[in-house]
Amino acid sequence: MNKWTKGSWKNFPVQQQPTYNNLEQLQRELQKIKQVPPVITKEEVQNFKKQLKEVSQGERVILHMGDCAERFTDCTPQIITQKQIFMEICSEIIQNITGKKVLKVGRIAGQFGKPRSQEYDEQGIYNYKGDNINSLDINDRTPDPQKLYQGFLCTLSTVNIIRGNFINFLDDHRNYQSIKNQMTDHFRTLSNHEHVVDVIDLLDKCQDSFNQMYPSEEEIEQHKKCINNRQQYDQESENKHQILLQNINEHGNNLKSEMMRTSHEGLILDLEEAQTFETSQGEFYNLSTDFLWVGLRTNQIDGAHIEYVRGIKNPIGVKIGPQTTEEQFLSICSIVNPENKNNKLIIIPRLGAKNIKNVLPKLIQTKIKNNLNFIWMLDAMHGNTETENSFKVRKIDNIISEIKDFCQILHQYNQQIGGLSLEATHEDVTECLGTGIDSHNLCTNYKTACDPRLNGLQTLQILYEFTNYHNQLINNDTQNYLNQIEQQQDSAYLSQNKSPKQQFQMKQTQNFSSVNA
Repeated sequence: MNKWTKGSWKNFPVQQQPTYNNLEQLQRELQKIKQVPPVITKEEVQNFKKQLKEVSQGERVILHMGDCAERFTDCTPQIITQKQIFMEICSEIIQNITGKKVLKVGRIAGQFGKPRSQEYDEQGIYNYKGDNINSLDINDRTPDPQKLYQGFLCTLSTVNIIRGNFINFLDDHRNYQSIKNQMTDHFRTLSNHEHVVDVIDLLDKCQDSFNQMYPSEEEIEQHKKCINNRQQYDQESENKHQILLQNINEHGNNLKSEMMRTSHEGLILDLEEAQTFETSQGEFYNLSTDFLWVGLRTNQIDGAHIEYVRGIKNPIGVKIGPQTTEEQFLSICSIVNPENKNNKLIIIPRLGAKNIKNVLPKLIQTKIKNNLNFIWMLDAMHGNTETENSFKVRKIDNIISEIKDFCQILHQYNQQIGGLSLEATHEDVTECLGTGIDSHNLCTNYKTACDPRLNGLQTLQILYEFTNYHNQLINNDTQNYLNQIEQQQDSAYLSQNKSPKQQFQMKQTQNFSSVNA
């Protein structure tokens, strides 16, 4: 295999790259990005890999969620905070129903570029490819290199807002709970769907438990006064204060370790190269994000995108479709994850409800036969896209069907259910069909920049279905195991209480059965 460098991808066929008219301007914008300190640190990426190891061992589950394509206009503290709160709500649902920790990964802070199946639309107009390439405005579709730097600034701002919010959540957790409650109360007013109501009731119960565990503002103030006035600080106050500190510190440490991670599709390779840094140990990290993935349109094993990601230390996702061959699948695994680690590669099937039963078992069998290590995470959206009244749509029933088949098939082969990837928003959009949205009200609030997203209510319903089906599979296993134990105990008891002749006859019957099996 050829020697890897940050720019070795340029020696390979490359797909889905914008064509710029002003190459000198492109180099100026890339140089500006290279001169700015990185968005994140290598230590953050390394910590993310530790969390992925827990996913591979079944201790965590990934929730990968966010917009299909981020907009520069959404790069505001208010909107980013709402996205962050929505991620917290959704992860609480998974954690409280399954009992597993959730690795929260947003499609956020860099998801500004989109691959398209066609370069031009039916009218011959250059397609919108994301805010860091061109504009939704049909009069501003020429790729503009200055948008790359604008996208970088939005990425940097978004990460800083996410970090700042988390510090604020730690300092004033009751205010954080209040903001979260406002969102869940809003969802409650919109729907009487049984599963949505069940999920919100669950969140309310979690809030009650939190209120009992976490000290009130009055308690905190009282203990602060005790610290400042030591003569009133008796042993009982000391004990209460230590318990208070322990609760705050434990909860704070949990929050710090569970901060939402960022991710985007590694699409524009000039941009990704500009954000790739070499460490003193000679290792390379893309320090614009925790997690990059390669899309289905750019996952060619002899292509530039696979060449680029094979050389960086970040965890990498690769999307797999119905047409992906066994040879390509094996090559992707060996190229991207040559050391066969369990926290390096995330395979993301995007198969669709119609294809998953035929395709996924073959992929799993290939994985098992070749002793491959990676994490399975389902893209439940892109294989289920249809057209309805000239709108791109996705049907909730198809999404749920694919999720359940994904869980059932992985469980059948004793594979860990690694995670779920959803294009979703907290907003009350009308882009996917189901949970109160039909073809008649589809146009009411259809506002996606590219592909249809789940709204808040639809997301809650899907997570309810996912988590409960996940638990059902585990509970069935537990019950089957208990039944086997009970049968073994019954057989042992009967054997002990039979005459020697009866025991001999039973043994002969068992031997006969095993021979004929």
